[in-house]
Amino acid sequence: MKTRTRLRIASLVILLLLISVPYVIGRVTEQRYQRIIASLNAQYGDAAVLERYERGVFSSTAETRIDISSLLRHLAPGLPQEQLDVLTGCVIRTRSSLRHGLLIFPNLAARQPFGPVLATSRDVITVTLPAQIAPRPLTLTSHTTFHLDRRIETAFSIPPGDHLFADALTVISPADITGSLRFDDRFSYVQARLATPQLTLASEGARVALCGLTCVVETLQNVPQPPPAHSALTLSACTFTPPNQRAGFCLSNLLMSSEIVRSNALLHGTQLAALGTLVVADTTYGPITLPSALHNFHAIALQRLQNLMHDAQRNIAAGANPTAVMGLMMASLPELLAQFLQAAPCFEFNDWRAATPHGPFPLRGTIAAEPRTQLSAFSFLNVNHVLRLFTADLHLSLPQSFVEDTLRSETLNWPLDPTTLLHKQNDQYTFHLVFRDGKLLINGAEVDLPFAD
Repeated sequence: MKTRTRLRIASLVILLLLISVPYVIGRVTEQRYQRIIASLNAQYGDAAVLERYERGVFSSTAETRIDISSLLRHLAPGLPQEQLDVLTGCVIRTRSSLRHGLLIFPNLAARQPFGPVLATSRDVITVTLPAQIAPRPLTLTSHTTFHLDRRIETAFSIPPGDHLFADALTVISPADITGSLRFDDRFSYVQARLATPQLTLASEGARVALCGLTCVVETLQNVPQPPPAHSALTLSACTFTPPNQRAGFCLSNLLMSSEIVRSNALLHGTQLAALGTLVVADTTYGPITLPSALHNFHAIALQRLQNLMHDAQRNIAAGANPTAVMGLMMASLPELLAQFLQAAPCFEFNDWRAATPHGPFPLRGTIAAEPRTQLSAFSFLNVNHVLRLFTADLHLSLPQSFVEDTLRSETLNWPLDPTTLLHKQNDQYTFHLVFRDGKLLINGAEVDLPFAD
């Protein structure tokens, strides 16, 4: 009897654990869900509403709604009210079926990691837009994983099909459009990815065919209103065919990327724009590479400028006198500009190159601010003082055939012979601009500035 009693007690304890653990985790999952809605509203203006959440022992269901007009009112405060009124009733609805527990089988979320998780969810998202834009709601499915460390991962897909927008633009997708979203429950960081192997846009006889499109965006962590820390757009090929014409263009291997890091109050970053080939009217250009870098961009000053512009847009949209609003904004700019320039921001052109039928077009140089004294709003009252704040050093080379065949063409009717600003060196024309201490030099010769004393 004792052995049988012990087995019964052990079975009862195990049963209670099997029931109570998912129930407790279900409560934690609901709190996590509510925290996500609260964080979303704190950053994007009370656009999200948790309409229903029914918690069970092993599973729960939730319904949320995001009002598109409220979201746009926060993201684009300058939009006129009549444009926002058109979007009244346009919403994003999400119906989620959640399963919670440390070990959830079968896996509901795409790429769900092996091991314990808080919960998984299958979501059906319906986007309702104005009838004149999209006559039918757009529907997509996503799978979400709630991790124990507050991370949330969502993978979604849009099935193949044709979608008509505004009775004019047709989007044709022969394959799934896939994407993913990673963030935490306080939105201190966001990682987003969107990809499609093939997509065609057609309107009034014109077509744009895209192949191998991928977009990636990642924001800085723990920075209010952060700029992207990493962003990239890649496109394997793009072909544009205009209506009733054969002469369009096509490009291949497009890459646009940006990396931003923050050190104290300053932002530093690198950018790259690159293109494999561009074919226009049977003429091929490329490869083209445009690397650049920025240093010492004052993040707080940029945030203040953004807030200033948003406040001005909101006031104008609310009916305030635009002249008065712009006057108040302009009055605040000198002090804000002084804060930004005091950090000595610098922008570098890191050996830009473009290959053309005429030959390569290289460009390199820097544009920077170099304040020698403490700046204030009154520092901009003197033109000479303002000019001495900035420096520039630019080098440009042009192929001889381009200068002589194109720039000297009589059809352009230049008021001044552009070659007077160029220096011929072998089979290249060079242009060297230096601006320092309020003086402008072009190819070593000083040029008088009419607005400088």
